[in-house]
Amino acid sequence: MRRLVIGDIHGQFERMLEVLKLASFDPEKDMLFPLGDFCDRGPKPIEVLNYIYSLPYCYPVLGNHDVYLMEYLTHTIPSFRLTSWISKNNGGWSTLRKVDDESYEWKRKVANRLLSTPFVRKVDDNIIVHGGISRELMENHTPEYFINKTRKDISDKEYLDYDEIVWDRSLIYESMEKEELSLPWKERIILGHTPILSDEKKPYISSKVIDVDTGSFVPMGSITVIDIDTLQYWQSTLPVEPVSEVI
Repeated sequence: MRRLVIGDIHGQFERMLEVLKLASFDPEKDMLFPLGDFCDRGPKPIEVLNYIYSLPYCYPVLGNHDVYLMEYLTHTIPSFRLTSWISKNNGGWSTLRKVDDESYEWKRKVANRLLSTPFVRKVDDNIIVHGGISRELMENHTPEYFINKTRKDISDKEYLDYDEIVWDRSLIYESMEKEELSLPWKERIILGHTPILSDEKKPYISSKVIDVDTGSFVPMGSITVIDIDTLQYWQSTLPVEPVSEVI
């Protein structure tokens, strides 16, 4: 059974299906670890969510855009975060409109799924997280503090740490600045959130940090799938699906 990680999707349903096909993904035989950000900035967040949560061996983590949606569906989103979510920069307006058209049962089911989705997973010596884990958090906590914890498992005070890791970029930036990165944890960190848009159009791979976000919603970008055991990767080639709704 292969263990595949897929980077940020952002409602780009056709690109997602294409890269999974290129990777010869078999939902009955392969494990899939999506790095979150299923919605926003793309036209088909509903289709992405329905697909991801229908797979038998799929183990997602929450991204910052999924946290927006989770808080919206559970009526816990502060007004300043709602404003941030639906801004042009974060692209949540089209997701909000599509979600509002769904049934109460769909909203309840997806809310429960998001509430039950961990922020961090561990696969052997790999930590899988959306944004990253800052050096400060690593120094103050063991991996066990974060692993497999969901919004249902943590207090409002603890939630501040978990909210930080879905937004963190310090780890990938530090890794890209240093050839040899020494971290408080021994595990390798596999993350998304920060698009790698180099001329080579490759994911970022080092001994301690792997970034699989290659800009799913960007015309020059793609969605990437990587095998965490072999580091072989595949990338979508279809064009970006545009979002028709404009604020």
